[in-house]
Amino acid sequence: MKRICPLILGLLILSLTSGCAGHVVYASGPYRGRVVDADTQQPLVGAAVVAIWYREVPVAPHGPAVDYHDSMEVLTDTNGEFIVPKRTHLTLIGKIREPDFVIYYPAYAPYPSLKARPQGKEIDSAYEQRVFNIELQKLKTEGERMSVGDMPVSLSNVPDVEMPNLVRLVNKERQDLGLQPIRIGR
Repeated sequence: MKRICPLILGLLILSLTSGCAGHVVYASGPYRGRVVDADTQQPLVGAAVVAIWYREVPVAPHGPAVDYHDSMEVLTDTNGEFIVPKRTHLTLIGKIREPDFVIYYPAYAPYPSLKARPQGKEIDSAYEQRVFNIELQKLKTEGERMSVGDMPVSLSNVPDVEMPNLVRLVNKERQDLGLQPIRIGR
């Protein structure tokens, strides 16, 4: 037993100081934002905002492996504003990336998509400031709405229990389009 404890301690120190360990504690947020109609600039009240954190582990020589770590869902308020509060994440291996955001409101193109802003360098600025001003484009035809009716964005690795409002809003849109409800995540 006396020989095992130093061995375990040595392995722990080695893993924490090796290139694959990264930090142990990652602070993230808070993130603030506002979700509006791209044309009218009116707030979208009750839009689902899902922040998704991924863990990145270096795997030489192929580059990093990325897997789901955590998520949090919030809704926009009467001004279309949201706050994803500060969170602390723990990991012994790899690092926790800044969260990806998925924003959904029925009859609108989801974020991220080509019909939503910010895009490109605006996204880098939003992460630096931790403030996201999201503009969603209203989908004008039933065909456009049907194109995002099955899966507005890829959320297959986020548990449904972590995004109940997004699931509810997607299924409301599907019902309005005469489609059967779906289960988005796991």
